[in-house]
Amino acid sequence: QRERRVRRSVLDDIKGVGPATRTKLLRHFGSVENIKKANPEAIAQVVGKKLADTIVHELSN
Repeated sequence: QRERRVRRSVLDDIKGVGPATRTKLLRHFGSVENIKKANPEAIAQVVGKKLADTIVHELSN
């Protein structure tokens, strides 16, 4: 039986970002670094404006 490894991400600590949203963001942008570099409008196209604003705010801290 294979051991499951749980990947932790800074995205996990953002309220409103669950496993499905995290996966969607990482598939779209490729990495957390790319999400940090993306403009809020690009993130909003993936997760909606309100959550995008939260993500941008949290990742900038």
